Amino acid sequence: MKAVMERLEFNWWNFHIWVIDESKIIRELLPRMRGIWELREEALPYLTWSLLGFPLGLVLGLLTVMVK
Repeated sequence: MKAVMERLEFNWWNFHIWVIDESKIIRELLPRMRGIWELREEALPYLTWSLLGFPLGLVLGLLTVMVK
């Protein structure tokens, strides 16, 4: 059973490496994702405000619908 699990794990990683090597979309997307990840600390305040503002916007939207 251990040999089967090791073989499955090897096949799984081999498939992932093949996808990264062969896929043009992934090769273009990974550097962009790295850039976004490096800017995460600068974007944190905006993310916080947007997370707080979304429920408030929903409540205000429901109130405007209910008042009419």
